[in-house]
Amino acid sequence: MPTQSNILLFVSDQQQWQTVNGRCPARSPHINRLAAEGMTFERPYATVALCCPSRGALLSGQFPWHNGVLNQIHVPERTTTGMRPETQTYSQRLNEAGYRLGYSGKWHVSWEYTPLDFGFHDVRAPHGYNPATLRAAGIAAEERVARDIETEWRVTWPGDTPRIFYGIDHGAEEATGAHIATSAGIDLIERYADTAETPWFITINVVEPHDPYTPLANYAGH
Repeated sequence: MPTQSNILLFVSDQQQWQTVNGRCPARSPHINRLAAEGMTFERPYATVALCCPSRGALLSGQFPWHNGVLNQIHVPERTTTGMRPETQTYSQRLNEAGYRLGYSGKWHVSWEYTPLDFGFHDVRAPHGYNPATLRAAGIAAEERVARDIETEWRVTWPGDTPRIFYGIDHGAEEATGAHIATSAGIDLIERYADTAETPWFITINVVEPHDPYTPLANYAGH
């Protein structure tokens, strides 16, 4: 058995702290169980309340103006394309400590680099990457599964085309981003368990509950 603990970091997207542990009407038994049996931090702050800067701060422990993730990295109006390559991250420290590292799901930290450039050994179910960067790194592209979405409301942001904001998903659970990223993360855990003498760190990054808000039909209204 490894002397260091194995670590699983589960990251949801655009989720307010009030939605965990029964603080809101929506029922979330599984995330509540993770919080109860894992480690929780009661005083987190987002210094730049956007997706990419928050992810960069989580990975590096640095302010956005230090690590370079100042904005959304994938939009035409961006001023930077993501994390500076010389930034020290917790993943690099874990790598140096002998951990085997796997990354599953959404990235959105850099448009030019992948987790492989920051100490990770494997990337699965990639989402939020520059396709050209994925190809250059030899990472298989994101799986696209057909969805059956009943649109209830669309929204138009300034300068953008109308897009779905909420509706009902009549498709299979296996087609959701959460299922794809989590299944890939479980596969990594099972594979890393074959080398029990080596500790592992795996992070699963789902795209939910980021908009569009499209719950599966059997969960809608609960």
